[in-house]
Amino acid sequence: MSSDKPLRSVVVAEDDDLQRQLIVRHLRDAGFNVIACENGKVALGAIQRLGACTVLSDGCMPQLDGFGLLKATREMMDLGVVSYVHFIMLTANDNRDSAVAALEAGADDYLTKPYHPQELLARLRVGDRFHRLHGELSARQIEVQRSSAEVARMYNKLEQLSRTDALTGLVNRRYFLERAADIWTLARRHSRNLSCIMIDIDHFKSINDTHGHAAGDFALRRIAAVAREQLRTTDLLGRFGGEEFCMLCP
Repeated sequence: MSSDKPLRSVVVAEDDDLQRQLIVRHLRDAGFNVIACENGKVALGAIQRLGACTVLSDGCMPQLDGFGLLKATREMMDLGVVSYVHFIMLTANDNRDSAVAALEAGADDYLTKPYHPQELLARLRVGDRFHRLHGELSARQIEVQRSSAEVARMYNKLEQLSRTDALTGLVNRRYFLERAADIWTLARRHSRNLSCIMIDIDHFKSINDTHGHAAGDFALRRIAAVAREQLRTTDLLGRFGGEEFCMLCP
């Protein structure tokens, strides 16, 4: 017997009381957490509450049979209502067609009656391995998504930095000229007026020479802030040179 500790709960859907009690006893003796259900309808509610489990279901049951339970379970997985369900169908030993039909309907495995207890446990442990692999895959997908989101954030930040003047926060000359070309094209296409305003700080060198470069940087930031306050949403303002700014006003 494997020493692996069962990872998931097992929902047993079996309408025969004796068979259900026998299965439950075998599984609980092996350490599984078992939810016993007398029909598919009860089992469906248990599956939804658990979110992830292995299902051991008889094919023929009242209210909701094994095939109906299988279909409803797969639909819940597709909708994200449950994360992962490993479905094992119980079939009669003389009815191979039912086993084939169960697999084609989406069952992960099947077990014929009467079953051997050790075979039952072995198939459930296979389901546990699938659960473990699914959990690892989901964790890796989450990590990849996080990494992708982080890369996207870094790209956007770099893109922002590449078009922004670090001192004033305005767009830099390169990005200004790129946008200006588009604005000029639109103005010509639609015969619209377009104004270009050049702003230059007089005697800027004397500010640096007399008060230092920190004072010059402060002056540039203040001029940029004042100019930005006058912008309309359609205007474009950028730092064009050392102490030069340019504004396009469609």
